[in-house]
Amino acid sequence: SAGVERVVELNLTDAEKAVYGLIEEDVIAGFDKQGQYVDSNENPLTRMVKLQQLTSSPYLIGAEHLGRGSKFEQLQIILDEWDGRALIFTRFRSMALLLQEWLGLPERAMIHGYITDAEERLARQDDFNAGELGKVFVGTDAMSKGLDFQADLVIHYDKLWNPAKEWQREDRCYGINRGLEGKSTNIIHLLAEGTIDAGMHAVTKVRTAMIDQIVENSDEVMLRQFTL
Repeated sequence: SAGVERVVELNLTDAEKAVYGLIEEDVIAGFDKQGQYVDSNENPLTRMVKLQQLTSSPYLIGAEHLGRGSKFEQLQIILDEWDGRALIFTRFRSMALLLQEWLGLPERAMIHGYITDAEERLARQDDFNAGELGKVFVGTDAMSKGLDFQADLVIHYDKLWNPAKEWQREDRCYGINRGLEGKSTNIIHLLAEGTIDAGMHAVTKVRTAMIDQIVENSDEVMLRQFTL
């Protein structure tokens, strides 16, 4: 990864923390004392994904009464203060659609896996690079390969547990602060304190190679089930 990275930490509200705690208890309850997963009714990854979804927005788990979420509020602050152009990556297609709506982005300022036409994807990239779609482009990891966006900020709205996949996201962002000007892309990790994403981010910093091997398969399973 060739960029200037920083972590923006945020706190969940008490109501969000309470729901997070309940889901976390469900995850723990599925394991026996030897650490083996014994609940045959649900894959542990499914429950762990729910933790991520709540952190991204309560809307993703049907808890709209909690509001759009602390993370979205923090995102708004970042974008209000940012003068350049930004790419926002989320692993959840439903989150990408919500971000497009809540940020008031043009319909075409987004790519997810259901947009399969290669020419349309390229056209959206080109229109954004030409300044025709505003300063923010949002999407899932369906846009982390084969496209190049002229922006100077990448925001990891949620954590990919395989760091190599995050680097693929960052490599999509070039131009304004890369290349001829010789500057680095700005990279922001949006992490809610005390959550699984914050813990995984800390681990991947010191154990990148090991985590890459351990979570490769798990990440692929999650991507197939919950993104695009």
